Amino acid sequence: DGRRQRVLLNIAPRHGKAIDSDTPMLTHRGWIAARDVVEGDSLIAADGTWTKVLGIYPQGVTDAFRVSFDDNSSLVVSSDHKWAVLSAFQRRKARGEWSPIPAYAGKTGPSVKQFAVKTTHELMGDLLETCAEKRAKWAIPTVPATPGDVHEADAYLIGYWLGDGHSQSAAITTMDSEVVEAFGARYELRAHKHQSAGLATTYQVAGGFQTVLGALGMLRNKNIPASVLRWSVECRKELIRGFMDADGGNTNNGAEITQKNEALVDALATVVRSVGWRARKTKKFNAEYSRDYYILSVSSTEVPFALSRKVASWRVPRSNKPYRFIESIEQVSDRETVCFAVEHADHLFAAGKALVVTHNTELGVKSLSSRIFAQNPR
Repeated sequence: DGRRQRVLLNIAPRHGKAIDSDTPMLTHRGWIAARDVVEGDSLIAADGTWTKVLGIYPQGVTDAFRVSFDDNSSLVVSSDHKWAVLSAFQRRKARGEWSPIPAYAGKTGPSVKQFAVKTTHELMGDLLETCAEKRAKWAIPTVPATPGDVHEADAYLIGYWLGDGHSQSAAITTMDSEVVEAFGARYELRAHKHQSAGLATTYQVAGGFQTVLGALGMLRNKNIPASVLRWSVECRKELIRGFMDADGGNTNNGAEITQKNEALVDALATVVRSVGWRARKTKKFNAEYSRDYYILSVSSTEVPFALSRKVASWRVPRSNKPYRFIESIEQVSDRETVCFAVEHADHLFAAGKALVVTHNTELGVKSLSSRIFAQNPR
């Protein structure tokens, strides 16, 4: 009859809930900038599963605010970006351990439905529980563990080498017999005394370990490649335990390592968060060496060590809840931003190297509804 059979609904631009376009996003393709995410990519959902990206909505240049959390992580977003937050009242109401997401099934506490959805602008003037107590009022959920199914038999050894190995070769220096046994069970060890080793012994690890390190791109440049995040959760935990055995120690509220390589600390923090443990990076100036050192605090209900002497002195942290507190919100320079629509029912996904859980864009939901209606007008 000549009448059009499709309807297109237009949504006004620049009204999305956007993040900085340069934000690194963990996808099934690895780490990519938010601006390079495409429909069909998968992001990490709040429950640690993959969720498909259904829509990409560039917002052009918008206002921008840095939202910072108690673990020193942060995310840059627009003023109307949405967050799923839990108030201090709801945290007190939930007795014992609680579960913001299905992965914590079996533990008591609030569900996703008990989280309020607020914009960055709404949170800005309401960050403290009371002016007198000066305590953070709002918390967001953390990712329990990201998916991965690659088995790496040398995960512990690689972690130990990252912490106490020689960057130029497959060599370690240790005085722990348990470490020597762990390496000796898989490779040939050739001992020699290094003049700077002190009471410890330096071992050349022969029989293929250097090939393993080379394949991962670690030799001559200690780093943790993105491919490690595809390892199974248990293998990633073994890498952390190896690193902590080599370079970590117990504290009154968990464990920590101190390193001068900030990039390596940042990469380890991502691995720690990817298994559902908490990580907090701080910086300390060392006057003796006139340089900064970086401290990574690790908090978990699981032991982050394998060495018996460190396991024996480890204590469960006093607080290890699966959330982050919002500590501050400050305006930064305007920049290009982008928003996403994801498939997951709770509309939450992780953004940034710290895997900050944030909210699906409402613009995306409306636009998707418009698209469906346009294709099926009846």
